[in-house]
Amino acid sequence: MVVSFDDPEFLTSADALIKFYRLNPEIAAEDLLLVELSDIQKVVLRSMWFTNYVMSIMCRGSGKTFINAVFACLKAMLYPGYRIGLLAPTFRQSKFIFDECTRLWQRSPILQAATERKPTQQSDNCYLRFKATGGRNGSLVQAIPLGDGTKIRGSRFFTIICDEFPHIPEEIFNMVIRPMAATVSDPMENVRRLRKQRELLEKGLITEDEIEDKAANQIIITSSGYFTFNHMYKLYCVYRDEMRAGNEKYSVFRVPYTLLPEGFLDRDSVESAKQQMSSHEFNMEYMAAFIPDTDAFYKASLLDSCSRTTFHPQVAGSHEKSYCLGIDPARTEDSFAIGVIELGKPCRVIHAMELKKQSFPKMSALIEELCVLFNVESIYMDAGGGGLAIKDILAENGSGDNRGPILDVEDEIHLMKTGRHILRMCNFTSDFISESNFAALRLLEHRDLLFPTLPTVEEPSAAVEESWQTIQTMKQQMQMIELSETATGKHHFDVPKGEGHGKQKKDLYTSFMLAARSAYDLLWADHMPESIIHHGGVIKPRNVSGKTPVTFVGDPALGHSTMDIPGALRDKLDIARDPEGFKRKMLQQMRNKRTVFTSPGAVLRPKPKKPGR
Repeated sequence: MVVSFDDPEFLTSADALIKFYRLNPEIAAEDLLLVELSDIQKVVLRSMWFTNYVMSIMCRGSGKTFINAVFACLKAMLYPGYRIGLLAPTFRQSKFIFDECTRLWQRSPILQAATERKPTQQSDNCYLRFKATGGRNGSLVQAIPLGDGTKIRGSRFFTIICDEFPHIPEEIFNMVIRPMAATVSDPMENVRRLRKQRELLEKGLITEDEIEDKAANQIIITSSGYFTFNHMYKLYCVYRDEMRAGNEKYSVFRVPYTLLPEGFLDRDSVESAKQQMSSHEFNMEYMAAFIPDTDAFYKASLLDSCSRTTFHPQVAGSHEKSYCLGIDPARTEDSFAIGVIELGKPCRVIHAMELKKQSFPKMSALIEELCVLFNVESIYMDAGGGGLAIKDILAENGSGDNRGPILDVEDEIHLMKTGRHILRMCNFTSDFISESNFAALRLLEHRDLLFPTLPTVEEPSAAVEESWQTIQTMKQQMQMIELSETATGKHHFDVPKGEGHGKQKKDLYTSFMLAARSAYDLLWADHMPESIIHHGGVIKPRNVSGKTPVTFVGDPALGHSTMDIPGALRDKLDIARDPEGFKRKMLQQMRNKRTVFTSPGAVLRPKPKKPGR
């Protein structure tokens, strides 16, 4: 039997089927895309289909990215000329939704037949273009970088899907995305529709309640749970209150894992998450809950306030700036983590890296590369976890840098060599960890150390986006660190034991702590004496012939004096002015003179033998 597409009976049946699918998107998903949805996914999809302003807070593994892709493909297929934008904080995250669209395209022959070509992925643009039909242009599903919102404004999307919404800047949402909901896909068609409804109302054929006045454009927001101080929670409360007041344009969902059908998530995986995550993290990720703040040493609200900035991550530094590195080396279970801070007032965290299962030569080569990209003034590295091995490799200058090898400022052997004396090996004693964490906290609380904001350039590089994402992971690890006290009264910084923190990673946190300690020592510690020593007494000049006048350090008004200063006191003054310089001077004198002073009592003599032996 041959079916003619011009057959009136076929056209009538097809038109009726399209209307049916438009009223029942969950059935359309099964018939057209060949996917099976859970009951809760069907509820969310119908709400996204018929509501203008939707916020879905869904747990990890519930399929929110998948539902976004199903909605986008169905909407574009059933409504010719429709334009759907897929947005996320980074282009990499936007492409996650588009990847789901690609998988749907590969599964569904009907979707393949409805599109002009297979899904297209470019460096700054991903799109799926549908065939033109019914005298209208083809629909478009497109993922583009968020940037500063310029591309979104020019794209004229009818539906915008915002995934990972807490990290989308509030200014871009309010100034660019939200105003788009005030327009409609076909303004004049909407004018004619409303005019006809008003005529029917005047004739008494319909009531006021039957007039449809829905804008065609939609804003769909999806995310897992987050903190109440974020702008997403304020918008969630607005949507929730509108929905409770009976406004059918608004809908909100919170979908914890307990609402998913049995077997949808692996039970062992959920139990493992309970053991490995903090209670706050588990509630956000699996219970889709909003929480007020963390009880950690570095509070989430503090880190959030230090992230409201205007600078962005950098993968290469400026010649006019100086930088310091914090390095947590590891080779087996943990990650090799690096944090980069730009020195200044305030200092700025501008780059972070995390690598797994790297050899010591590769770690050393990466450190050398960063010292080329950034004007590194100081490196603080954990002496454990292979740190000493990396130190030895760096001292060989395998890269052949004309500035010489990277050397340890506290190693007496390294002090005799020529090179870059910028490395300091850190032993993680209780006192060092405590001092470093409190120094970092002091910088954050005084806004002397800040985090970058989301890259808003039109086409951010993949390296910059990855750096920003790694810094976000760094802050998440910092939010898990809690302060406790040992039995001996020492401070202990770690992820809390019990309540599910067994395997929580903290390598990036450690790199941050080291980099922050380096910045603190360079810019603040030298200007803050540990204590003030008060001196009192009478100074009486001594007449010493043949001695060179001594210039006092301090106020130039003191001028010169004929007093001679004892050698011990002179050494103390030299140590106070330049301890490292004094140390180098002593080592140089030892190398030149090679004189060893001993006391007669230090000479070993054999014991006298007793008489008769």
